[in-house]
Amino acid sequence: MHTEYAMEPPSRVERIGAGRALVVVRCLGEETVGCAGAILAHVGQGDAVSVLAAESGTADVEGGGAPGAFGTGLPRLLGLPQGEILYSETLIERIQDRIQEIGAEFVYVCSPAEPAFAARQLSLAVTEAVRRCGHACRLVYFELETELRPNRLLEVGSFVDAIVSARDALDGTGDRARQLDLVRARENYRKRLADGADVEAYRLIDGEELRALRPGGPIAPLLSVLSGPEALERPLSPPLISIIVRTTGRPELADALNAIAVQTYPNLEVVVVQANAGAPLTLPERVGAAELRLARTGEALHRSRAANLGLSEARGTYLAFLDDDDWWLPEHLSLLARRLDGVPERAAYSGVRCVRPEGDGWEESHLFNDPFDANRLLVDNFVPIHSVLFHRSLFEEGCRFDEDLDVYEDWDFWVQVCRLTPMLHEPSLSAVYRLAAGTGFGVSAAQAEVESGLARFFAKWRHQWTDDEWMRVVERARSAQGIAVMQRQVRLTEGQRDQLGDYNRTLNARLAESNDRLGRLHERKQALEAQLLTAETRVRDEMQAHFAERQCHYEQRIGEVSIERDLLRQRLDELHASTSWRLTVPVRMLRRGIGATRCWMGAAYRSGSRLARLLYRGVLPLAVRRHLTPALSQVVSRPPAVSEETPRVPPFESGVPFNASPLSILRLSPKRLMFSAETLVLPTSESPKVSVVMPVFKQPAYTLECLSSIVQYPPLAAFELILIDDGSDSETRALLRAVRGIRLIENESNLGFLRSCNKAAMTARGRYLLFLNNDTQVRPGWLDRLLELFADSSIGMTGSKLLYPSGHLQEAGVSMKSDGSARLVGLNGDPSAPEFNQPREVDYCSGASFMIERDLFERVGGFDDRYAPAYFEDADLAFQVRALGRRILYQPASEVVHHLSVTTGVAGDKLARIESNRLKFVDKWRDQLSELDRVRLIAFYLPQFHPIPENDDWWGRGFTEWTNVTRARPNFAGHYQPHLPGELGFYDLRLAETRRRQAELAREHGIHGFCYYYYWFNGRRLLHRPLDEVLASGEPDFPFCVCWANENWSRRWDGREQDLLMEQQYSPEDDVAFIRALFPALSDPRYIRIDGRPLLLVYRASLLPDPRATTDRWREECVRAGLPEPYLACVNSFREGEGSPVGFEAAVEFPPHGRSVQVDAPEGMLNPNFSGRFYDYAATARTFAELSYPQSKVFRGVMPGWDNTARRQDAGDIFLGASPEIYESWLTRAIAETRDLKFGDERLVFVNAWNEWAEGNHLEPDSQFGNAYLEATRRALDAVVAPSPRG
Repeated sequence: MHTEYAMEPPSRVERIGAGRALVVVRCLGEETVGCAGAILAHVGQGDAVSVLAAESGTADVEGGGAPGAFGTGLPRLLGLPQGEILYSETLIERIQDRIQEIGAEFVYVCSPAEPAFAARQLSLAVTEAVRRCGHACRLVYFELETELRPNRLLEVGSFVDAIVSARDALDGTGDRARQLDLVRARENYRKRLADGADVEAYRLIDGEELRALRPGGPIAPLLSVLSGPEALERPLSPPLISIIVRTTGRPELADALNAIAVQTYPNLEVVVVQANAGAPLTLPERVGAAELRLARTGEALHRSRAANLGLSEARGTYLAFLDDDDWWLPEHLSLLARRLDGVPERAAYSGVRCVRPEGDGWEESHLFNDPFDANRLLVDNFVPIHSVLFHRSLFEEGCRFDEDLDVYEDWDFWVQVCRLTPMLHEPSLSAVYRLAAGTGFGVSAAQAEVESGLARFFAKWRHQWTDDEWMRVVERARSAQGIAVMQRQVRLTEGQRDQLGDYNRTLNARLAESNDRLGRLHERKQALEAQLLTAETRVRDEMQAHFAERQCHYEQRIGEVSIERDLLRQRLDELHASTSWRLTVPVRMLRRGIGATRCWMGAAYRSGSRLARLLYRGVLPLAVRRHLTPALSQVVSRPPAVSEETPRVPPFESGVPFNASPLSILRLSPKRLMFSAETLVLPTSESPKVSVVMPVFKQPAYTLECLSSIVQYPPLAAFELILIDDGSDSETRALLRAVRGIRLIENESNLGFLRSCNKAAMTARGRYLLFLNNDTQVRPGWLDRLLELFADSSIGMTGSKLLYPSGHLQEAGVSMKSDGSARLVGLNGDPSAPEFNQPREVDYCSGASFMIERDLFERVGGFDDRYAPAYFEDADLAFQVRALGRRILYQPASEVVHHLSVTTGVAGDKLARIESNRLKFVDKWRDQLSELDRVRLIAFYLPQFHPIPENDDWWGRGFTEWTNVTRARPNFAGHYQPHLPGELGFYDLRLAETRRRQAELAREHGIHGFCYYYYWFNGRRLLHRPLDEVLASGEPDFPFCVCWANENWSRRWDGREQDLLMEQQYSPEDDVAFIRALFPALSDPRYIRIDGRPLLLVYRASLLPDPRATTDRWREECVRAGLPEPYLACVNSFREGEGSPVGFEAAVEFPPHGRSVQVDAPEGMLNPNFSGRFYDYAATARTFAELSYPQSKVFRGVMPGWDNTARRQDAGDIFLGASPEIYESWLTRAIAETRDLKFGDERLVFVNAWNEWAEGNHLEPDSQFGNAYLEATRRALDAVVAPSPRG
């Protein structure tokens, strides 16, 4: 967010740029010391160069320095006495005038980090002058006594003699001698780094970069200006301004103090009020030129008390507040002080930008910059606290922060001030208010506290207002948006309690009758469950043992086949190069001719029978051919269709292999290995940023091919290559010693992969380590694309996409099961598939090619020696890195070809070592593995199973969803309607027992939580009682989240779409009211969260007039209430897009919407009036399962079925062929994909739905399938992730 300037490595240049230049120095001669090369480069290309010296009498204008030596003309002198260069508006304006006068395109000045006070003051003034320039201008810092962080190294070899001559002409005593010594020492040091070239260091900053918003001011990223100079010897003439900063010691305090340090107003003091209890904060004695004092009581202070303490401690004529997460532009206080100079008004305020972090910058949300209106201030606080400068006399006349107000205390203070003086408005936008999670002065006000504070504010002032003021308040309230706040001072209350009446008595009788039957069924169920558990345990153990055995077998076979393939290729290369092969060319040509003749003759012979078959097929129908000649029919007819037993939805990895093309990789002739080694020169660096560690054990051909590929595709980043030979034979060592550009380490004995890597890493000089197997070949971007991800400080490791030489994908990251077994994501798939070409967080990346910070590698102690000699050390390292709070990322843009198991081969004890280390790994990381190996299933939940007054009015007394369900009738022969409930019966959601049993069933069968549909219409809620009672009672203890069903309510299922029952109307006020009403749910410990943020779904986000503005309000209100920002996801319903709109972080698939496969009506229609549509459930499932979302984050969704005949008897949508088996296959694939391609809390799959009975779409038991869909859900989950206990 513009917190740092780009800190790229310095580039070597022959000139800083072309254009008019101004060099600003404290005294003449500094330009010769600090930037002589740049001046000569400008002059040499014909640029006008001017020198501006601040102090007078410090050097002879006619001789010495730049004018005499470089031909820049006479300098301009500001004539300031020695020691009186002060960062102020006057100095800034004089420098700015000179820049404008000559039209300077480059302005040179010493670094603001110089130790001399005058030099720092001058540098700050020049920086601010460049920032304010209206034309394109670039700032260039040069060095005097302090080394800066350069981004340009100017080559000055052609100017060396002129520079030395000019410096020799300077007075070489005192400060000047020290400057010259330091500059020469740095230049000699850089000359060694630059391979003997003479260079000067500069920091070039574009004017637009200076004008970008940055907390702490324009140069805060380059240095901290908190430590100011010694106390000034003479008093300053302007009135003292006291700045009061209330803080709890957050990191943002440094930004606020930096912003104070660069204020151009010259006479300041800072009073920091520590509002938290505990030890005193450690603060500098001065901030820039301002004295800093700490005020504290040792106790926690709320906002008002902290403000009053600051007022009492302040000594200034004028006072200002700055919260620790906001900041000012440098001219802020000077503008306001100038506005109040010589006028009777005693307070002034500036415009304020409200910004939020966006990417690498700050996005402006809105402005506070309205003219002063005393009437408006009575009902609306439009003056942010840090925008105001006011006279101390207002405090002395009794203005205080009301300590009875926990919120709106600043508004109350301004109302007090305005009863004593009007405020002046300064329209400049010189203050910045930060909108971000966790900011604000420690306020965590819930809605009730805010409303209570508002009530106390008006209760305080209403007795003090005159009749005239009351009229202005009423008029203002009627015409301003503030009316919404006044209208909603009291929360909405629930309507009359529903009367159960006869319905309850009937229900109780049915419940009593069912309880006996339920008891008998429960006993039988327990017996069956015990038998089933025993059988499941036995089968699971047998299957796991079988799969582990097969996995080891296939891995061994892959290694064997890879080695056999490579040996055959070598033999083939040798054969092609042999003399016998060349001599037998005529024989092979003769053989090809004979073969072609035989093929031609065979085709001619068979042409007659083929013609007969074609005539036979074209004349006789298929049915006749089958009756007459069954055998012939089998030969000539088409292959049979896939049987019904074939799964209709393919698993995540299709059984059909990807038809890949072999990759173009390097192949070295076995006879020319020494020649290849002697000609290899790797472009490594003595000052590497990355150290590549490559362990080697024999197999020299693979190693040399890998090194050759690095030469073919060298990285842009500086690197070294540490090759550690682990006790290979003499032939291998001789070949490796012949390679130039590597650092070779030779083990006397074989230490194994793990210990060799640790040993090599100890010698590394780079900031990053890249571990690379020797049986690999790199492709373009292999190193640089791994490195670029470390720009995010949360990243701990990055891994490459691994490819087989055949062109198949070997690995796109690895996912791990709780038993320690690893799954190579995308194995044998298409490496170009979109799902494998997005950077993403993974469980870990294989050790064949991954990068890690060297300090982090050393911090965890390197590879854990318990896994020596090899296997699971790379997974263990990733888990250690994650335990320190860092992330592991897969980078598909870094591609590496991996032969796999060449060095280890298929040694007899390999599988035993793998199994042994797997057990060690599981024992060490058991809890973390269990946490990773999970996917959360969330089922949509309809609450329309209890009567409400609105439904009574619209549909008849006692209406619930069961009313629709029971009146459905079959539309065709075999049509399953009505759907009647099984175990749960026709339940009522007002009963806690029903809700508890629903949660038990869901938990037993793998459902993690419910997503309640939430019906909100402009402050009016419907069907809210079940969720309200879940929140109030704390039962059931079952996770949940909310989906706002934000479409209009109409008589849709009766076909009268235009007949609206409840209409949605959107407004900013309603956005705020909606999210506040959800605060009790969002703060519930059972609420489903993603990385600590409550998950909130919106059913039709496209209906929001301004999604960005609405979601911004929701996030701001949550933060203001002390809640985390919500994780917002939109549902892909109806014609919603397949991605997430602006303001939303993810989308949720919502089958059947969007991808349904329509089919013809079935035979045997019973309803002649039916005009609805039919769809193929299995084809729809396959369509959804095969969708990919390369540019969006989308959570997968599945459905058990769909048939809304109960709502629309004659015009419904019916999906044919739904079954628990197909649903299970679909869900299994969705879970597997989610497990592999998403990470952590974002491993979510949604099921539509738990209880949409009128849509024929429910997991709950019914009369036809019983618990089959629930059992299918459990099996699908257990097939992918670690089985969890039932219940």
